[in-house]
Amino acid sequence: QALNALYEQCAASIPDTTYFVLSGSLPQGMPIEAYEQFLHRLKSLNKPIILDTSNEALRAAYAFQPMLLKPNEQEFQQLTNLSLSSIEEYKAAMRSIKKAPLYLIVSLGSAGALLKHEQTIFYAQTTQQFNIVNTVGSGDSFLAAFVAGLYTAQSTTTTLKMAMAAGVANARHMAIAEIDLQHYNEALSTIVVTEEEV
Repeated sequence: QALNALYEQCAASIPDTTYFVLSGSLPQGMPIEAYEQFLHRLKSLNKPIILDTSNEALRAAYAFQPMLLKPNEQEFQQLTNLSLSSIEEYKAAMRSIKKAPLYLIVSLGSAGALLKHEQTIFYAQTTQQFNIVNTVGSGDSFLAAFVAGLYTAQSTTTTLKMAMAAGVANARHMAIAEIDLQHYNEALSTIVVTEEEV
C-alpha cells in the first residue's frame, strides 16, 4: 500500500519532475519483488531514474538499467563478484561492463570517485587532504550535487567535481548532509579529474 501511494505521488508529480531519485536501503522486511515491481511501474512514467542503494536492491537496480547508479567500492565488488583493490582494477572492471547505466559512479571514499559515462572513464580525486570528521551523509551529498550538475547542464567533468566537493564538504563537520559553502569551495578548488577512453 505504501509503495502504491508513493507511485501515485510520483505519477501526480510528472509535470514538475525532471528526475526520480531513489536513495537509501530498502525498509526492513520489504520483499525485493515489491521493489522490482515499483521500479517497473516508475519506468512507465518515462522520466530518468537515479538509484543509490545496496545489497539485493542494488542488483535489482542494476538489472533495471537506470540512468544513473552509484555503488560504493564494496557494493561494486559485490555487484561484479570481483575482488578489487587498485584504481586500475576498478577501471578495468568498469570497462568490462557492456550494459552499464548512462552514468555508472563508483565512490571510493578518500581515494575519490570513478565515473563511466558513454565511452569515457573519469577519475576524480582531491590534491589536498582535509580533516574528515563525519562521513555519514557524504554519499547523499555527492549524489545531490551530481544531480544538480545534470539539471543545470554542466559538463561531465564539472558535475563530477561538484559532487566530489559536496561529499568532502559534508564530511568536514559533524552535521549530516549540511554543506558549508566555504568548505565546498575549498574542496572544489583541489579536485582534479582525468579521463580515459573505454
